[in-house]
Order: sequence, then structure tokens, then C-alpha cells
Amino acid sequence: MTKDKLKQLLDKYAEGTCSLKERQVLELWFEQQEYKDQQSLSPSDKANLWQQIEANTERHSNPAPLKPNYYRWVAAAAIILSVSVGSYFLSQYQEARDPYSQSADIAILPGENKAVLTLSDGRQIALTNNSAETAKDQGVIISKTATGLLQYRLDPNLTIGKGYNTIATPRGGQYEVILPDGSQVTLNAESSLRFAVDMHHQPKRIVELRGEGYFHVAKDSKRPFIVRSDQQEIQVLGTIFNLNTYHSSRQLTTLLEGSILINQKQKLRPGQQALVEDKQIHVSTVDVNDFVDWKNNSFIFRNERLASIMERVGRWYNVDYTFENNDCRDITFNGEISRYAKVEDILELLKVTSKVKFQIQGRAITIR
Repeated sequence: MTKDKLKQLLDKYAEGTCSLKERQVLELWFEQQEYKDQQSLSPSDKANLWQQIEANTERHSNPAPLKPNYYRWVAAAAIILSVSVGSYFLSQYQEARDPYSQSADIAILPGENKAVLTLSDGRQIALTNNSAETAKDQGVIISKTATGLLQYRLDPNLTIGKGYNTIATPRGGQYEVILPDGSQVTLNAESSLRFAVDMHHQPKRIVELRGEGYFHVAKDSKRPFIVRSDQQEIQVLGTIFNLNTYHSSRQLTTLLEGSILINQKQKLRPGQQALVEDKQIHVSTVDVNDFVDWKNNSFIFRNERLASIMERVGRWYNVDYTFENNDCRDITFNGEISRYAKVEDILELLKVTSKVKFQIQGRAITIR
């Protein structure tokens, strides 16, 4: 493939006469250029290429609307095409396809809204976007709102019991729940929340969390809301915070609004984060958006180790991963990408900013 061939494909793209295969090859290359920082063409090559692109797009007043970002990509191509673009085009096409080709028959999809609700009598209800199930458990009516939230509503005509309910999300799942007191909790993948069915009638609203949860606690000055985990007890009256307990020995509490008291001795203000490690509490000021990225449907990496990134990717996409080169674990990355991007796109983002290579086979990712 030569530069002339690439220019020919660009012409056909603008005219809307590319074959499906040609279009896919071009679009793949353009998408990768958003992450690549290649040497530019000589000034004369860039000028000639850009003039040809402009001439073709002006000549064809109604080009096929193949991609909304086509013109932005073309502008980028005019700036960052390398002198050896022919060989680079072919090598990048093969490099991008080959590592992931073995996964063609198995779609690795991002997580979705799903969980399992275990009632106090042991019954289980599978909760998904399409689930319309309701249940009555010792006076509590469990249903879904129009927006898909799991909601608990007290029935005054039924007797309130003393049991506990647990909602748990699997790998590749998340779920939002409205508790009997009106508090709203979003559970990240591989997490669980346990609470009393009669919490609305108890002097303290106590819940137990494993994994990660985003809490928007309903205000009730007479009845504090308490979240318990392996190393922490967090007391609030009404506030918004995120609690990450995936690693029991290292738990993070990030406060967005209000105030909370950790282990009855450490108060947090909005914008602060508490790290509880070996029974010690370390407080720092952070950008809270970096720690609630999952709630906002993003992955945000801030000098984050690849080992931590792959842990998050594995949990959300429900994939396994293996480091063949352990030195790769400590490589750090910065970047941001949607949690609903293809897993291949996330790996590509990591690959182009380092020498790390990934291979997908089935639902397993090997890191070299």
C-alpha cells in the first residue's frame, strides 16, 4: 500500500464510493490516529494532500454521510500522516486486528444493570432492565420504578418483620436501589448491600456494604444512617459519598456533599477522601470526579497502575486477565474513556501510549 493508494481511498471515501471493506480499513486507521502522535508529512506533501481533499469534498456536494467525524479525521490525517504512511497503514491494520481476532466469535460487552435480590426468607429475584417482578416481603413491597430503580415501599396493612434483604451485583453488573427510608444507593460491579427490611422503623438506619457503592442518603436528623464494612463504620445524617471496599485492607471513602464521621473519630468535608489502612485513617483532598467516574459511566486514569486498571476492566467487562510480564503491572497511565466503549478500544488506548501488548482469547486477556 502506497501513499497514492491511501489518497485514492480518501477520494473514494469523500465520494461515497468506498466498498465496505475499504471504508472499514479507513475508519479503523482514522480512529487510531486520535491516539497516535506520528511525525508529520513534509510541508509540500501536506499541502498537496489537503488541497486534494478540499477539492474532492467541494466537487461532491452530497457525499455519503458515512461518519459524523469524517472531516475532523481528514483534517487530523493531513497533519499526522507519516512519510512512511503506506507501510504504517498496513502494519497498524494488521496489528490492530491480529491481537483481537481470536475474540471475533465471543462478544465482550460492557456491564449492564443487573443484580440479584435475596429476600429474608431466602427467595431470590433476578433484576435486569427487562425485569418487572415485584415481591412482598414482611410488609415491604419491592418493585421497579419507571426509570428502572429498585424501590422499597412500606405497606401499613402488613406486619413488619425482622429479617434482612441483600442486593448483590455480579461481575459485569451494576444496580441502583431506593431503600425504605428513601436513600438511594448505586452498587458497582461485584458488590452487595445488606439491610433490614424494617429499617424504616429502627432508631438507626444500618446497612452493610461489600465492594463499591455510591450513597445519596435521605436526611433524617433523628435517625443516623450508618454504613458498615470490614474496617469502617461511617455515620451520616444526609449526604452524598462514595465508598470503595474492594480491598478490605485498603478502603476509600470520598465525600461529595455534607459531612460524615468515620469510625467515630474522623470527620470529612466535601472534596476530602479517607483512606483506612491497617486501622489508620489518612485524609487527603482529591478531585472527587476521579473516584466516582464509574457512576458517571467513565474510566478515568490518573497515574493509575496497569494492575489497578485491569482489575477494574476485568470486573466491569467480566473478563479474566494474566500478566505474562509482571513489570507491566506498575506502568502508570493517564486518560479517560467511556465505560461503554468496546474492551478492544480500552486496550488500544493503553497500547498506543506504552509498549504493552494485549491478546484476547475467548474471555481472557493476556498482557505482555
